Amino acid sequence: MPAPYVELHCHSSFSFLDGASSPLELATAAAELGYPALGLVDHDGIWGSMEFAVSCKGAGVRPITGTELTVSAAGRLFHLTMLVEDETGYRNLCKVVSKGFTDGFHRKPRVDYSTLSKHSEGLIALTACLGGEVPQAIIRGKGPSLALVKIDEYLKIFGRENLFLEIQ
Repeated sequence: MPAPYVELHCHSSFSFLDGASSPLELATAAAELGYPALGLVDHDGIWGSMEFAVSCKGAGVRPITGTELTVSAAGRLFHLTMLVEDETGYRNLCKVVSKGFTDGFHRKPRVDYSTLSKHSEGLIALTACLGGEVPQAIIRGKGPSLALVKIDEYLKIFGRENLFLEIQ
C-alpha cells in the first residue's frame, strides 16, 4: 500500500497573490482528500499558523508549521521552504522570521546563510519552488554543478537528515 500523500508546500490567503484559501478551508480540503497532514508555508512568516493548527485539529489533520523564507545569497533573493520538526524548530523559525524583518529589510524581509546556520536546529529545509537557489541554478543554465554546490551549502547548514529536494 503506498504511503498517503502529504502536501508540504501550501500557501494560504496570508500569502498575497500566491494563496487564496483560508487556513480553515485548507484544513477542510485536506481532510476531504484524506491527507493525514498538511504543511502551511506562507511567505516570510507564520501568519496563519494558529488558525491553521486549530482548524486542522478540528478536521483531524496534523498541521505542519513552516514558512517559505526569502534568502539573500550572492546578491540575489531566493526562496527556501522551512518546516518545523519540533518545539526547538518552532522557536528557531520564529527567530529566523523575526531576524528577516528586523535587520533593515522591512519592505522585503530576508535572511542570510549565517542566520540559517545559527538557528537550524529542529528545522527541515526543502529546496523550494522555482524561486529557490537549486532550481534557479538549473534554470539559469548554470547546470547541475552549481545546483550541487548549493545543495552542499544547505547540507552544511541543515544536515543530511533535514534537507530534501522539492519537486514541483
